[in-house]
Amino acid sequence: MNYPKKDVKSNNLSLKFIPPVTKLIKIGVYFKANYEAGSFLDVEFQNGMLLVPQINFNDFLYSFLLNCLAFEQCNFHCSKHITTYVVFMGCLINTSIDLGLLSESEIIVNCFGSDHDIEKFFKDVRKDMIVGIDDHYLSSLFMKVNKYGKDWWHLQWVKIKHAYWKRGGALMSFTMGFVLLYLAVIQTVFTVFSYYVPNQ
Repeated sequence: MNYPKKDVKSNNLSLKFIPPVTKLIKIGVYFKANYEAGSFLDVEFQNGMLLVPQINFNDFLYSFLLNCLAFEQCNFHCSKHITTYVVFMGCLINTSIDLGLLSESEIIVNCFGSDHDIEKFFKDVRKDMIVGIDDHYLSSLFMKVNKYGKDWWHLQWVKIKHAYWKRGGALMSFTMGFVLLYLAVIQTVFTVFSYYVPNQ
């Protein structure tokens, strides 16, 4: 397997894990399945879009991940890419709602069993696995996502968009009503004008 290149170690002492899907959506992060990735490890963050390769979660993947996790945890000098990826997914999946949103985005295809089993797997692994927070291959991605969620101007724009969509139906009805009223007034003006000012 071709592992992604490890990010340069960050000097940012405030680097931390990223929030789950539901919280990321609230700060304007979108999710998209990356069908062109060379590996399921190739996670990217671009302009507010988290691109995550699609995985078919089945019995084989479950066993594969567990074996890789055990190997990486028992071998101090080997890379921790699989561990990092599973911890990353554990960050995203905090509840069944988070998992459902990833399924809707076609990032996770459940061929394993119940959603609860997948949710429990990633949550348990995140709690039990050891991964260096500032020197893993997704460290710069974590930094970008966290920085994106703290940008003041961006957060104000997200609040405006959320407020707009919550009132979207009423606002759209008001706008259409206003436009129709405006057109009716214009039509009336032209009708009256043509009556009092006949064509020469």
